[in-house]
Amino acid sequence: MSEKWVMRYRFFLNHIINSDEKEVGFNIDKRLVILAPTASNKKLNETKDLVLLARGFLSKEEAQSFGERVKTALQTLLVFSEIGVNIGLDEATGGFSSYMKEELLKQGVASYSNIHGLLVYKEHPNILIPVIEANGSSRFSKEKFLSDLKCSIKSANNYVINEDLDVAIDLYHSATMEVSPHAKLILSLCVIEQLTKKKDKPNDELELIDIALKPLKSIYESKYPSESKKDAKKSIEYKVIDSIEGLKKASNRSCCKDFLERVLSKEDSKEYDCLSSYRSKIAHPSHSKKKKELPSKAHKAQNLARKV
Repeated sequence: MSEKWVMRYRFFLNHIINSDEKEVGFNIDKRLVILAPTASNKKLNETKDLVLLARGFLSKEEAQSFGERVKTALQTLLVFSEIGVNIGLDEATGGFSSYMKEELLKQGVASYSNIHGLLVYKEHPNILIPVIEANGSSRFSKEKFLSDLKCSIKSANNYVINEDLDVAIDLYHSATMEVSPHAKLILSLCVIEQLTKKKDKPNDELELIDIALKPLKSIYESKYPSESKKDAKKSIEYKVIDSIEGLKKASNRSCCKDFLERVLSKEDSKEYDCLSSYRSKIAHPSHSKKKKELPSKAHKAQNLARKV
């Protein structure tokens, strides 16, 4: 009989699923996928630490491919839901030593490290994966989560996640997992900034900057011959020229406003501008008077990041 393979994806949610079941199953492309707590003695409403399991793959590659699809689905779950997901880095959070694994195998037990992320392994009648338990409190509907998850998995193949988008998604999910409204606000705005491309200012502005630079560069060139340019970088002339050169790039805030107005709306662009201004004053002593606004501002920032 040919070997069968198992796909296991472990992840954390920022809320608890409101269900007292130990596991629930659903079908994706006629394949049964099981959602269950990582700790087998837990119910779904007792933990945020969950796994998705699918069995019966004919090859490791097939299981790996399905696992990558699940990963993409969890990353892009935000398209269908406001749920935050920590998908992990495919790293172990617990496991046995090589010696222990060998001893367990002699007793007919196949053991694997508890990977936070994707784990693919051969089917075996006795599998042992060590678990560190976690707790949580906020809850949401099981039916809603499963519906969103199924939609996300089915559409996962439609997404191409490049490096910039991968970082932005990670920032967004980190924001949803955060308790601190300060961190939630900052991370949410970073999502928008990660997706925004820096651009040059209009040509007429660039021309004016070059006009302003011309006499300064002339002074700099005459004062510091080419052979002493290394020392010249410490000069006040160089620093001033460098600062003015920096004006050729539009500010990050300005680029983000333009980006949001283009992909969302003028209102969203204004919202970002207000939130960005609020963020810039967080460390200022006067900010303490506006701390009551922080949870609301953080929530608005997270909603804006999700819309992008």
